[in-house]
Amino acid sequence: MRVTEISLGGMALVTDIPFPVGAIHEFQLTLGDNSVVMLRGRVAHCQKIETDGTQFLSGIQFVDDGDAA
Repeated sequence: MRVTEISLGGMALVTDIPFPVGAIHEFQLTLGDNSVVMLRGRVAHCQKIETDGTQFLSGIQFVDDGDAA
């Protein structure tokens, strides 16, 4: 998976498989200083994009434990 955009509220990523809209996932990101952060996010949207092969662009909204339900 490749992160294409990231902000305090969420991120956009490209994957080879679709993510179901509304699903909650945990993501482990390695930052530029090699520190690792774990984040939870809800899939806000997922759309098929045409590249060299079929890929999917997903928008992930970060949530905290109280928002996951």
